[in-house]
Amino acid sequence: MVVLDHEISKKAERFIREKEKLLGKIILKDINKHWNPSVRELDGCHDLQGSDQVVWLKPDNPDFESFMMHEIMHGVLIHEGFPKTARTPEFNDEQSHYIGSLLTSVIADPIIDNQLIGSRLTTFNRDSAIQNKTTEALLDSKTCKGSPYGFCFCKWALISFHACIDNSFTEKQRKNIYSIIDKKFPQALEFGKILCGKVKKEGFSTPQKALNAMLVLRNSLKLNERVIIVDSQGSSH
Repeated sequence: MVVLDHEISKKAERFIREKEKLLGKIILKDINKHWNPSVRELDGCHDLQGSDQVVWLKPDNPDFESFMMHEIMHGVLIHEGFPKTARTPEFNDEQSHYIGSLLTSVIADPIIDNQLIGSRLTTFNRDSAIQNKTTEALLDSKTCKGSPYGFCFCKWALISFHACIDNSFTEKQRKNIYSIIDKKFPQALEFGKILCGKVKKEGFSTPQKALNAMLVLRNSLKLNERVIIVDSQGSSH
């Protein structure tokens, strides 16, 4: 099976077929053609477009299969009742879209990684992803000051939170990402660690706990006006 010019493995092909039985049609698209420049910088992204599961991926990513399965699993979690984010009508800009997606990911990704590892499927290369963050942090430091509750502060606080909360990071990898963030956004790093401590107390392994965790993150980062959290019943928070 060929996906975006990749000949994927039989295991990955079976994964897609199995998830399509659960979710319906899965459409795989080139993320370089996404309308949002901030999203085009990502390795992968999941969207719901009507009843279709749309997965955006970088065709030239060496970890293509791992990211493909990871993004499809975002659709599985939504199907299982886990919350997602949406933008408010007043803040329908690129940065709000990015921060909303990131807020979902930092809660969903650790769950997804544990499920993939438990199923003996591969997860993406953490060392490579961390290396990419070095360049990203440098570029961000040139375009924004990281003022408390601004875009870069919220972004890097959430990335710090993810490194802290996700057990699939090794201690060495966690220290590496902390070091990168500390050089450019030290306030965001410390705030991310504080948020990690808050969420760890209750956990986030069920849809309700994940909703509570996302509310803690959103409210603590003062994103109430920018990001809506939608639960399994379609209610907005």
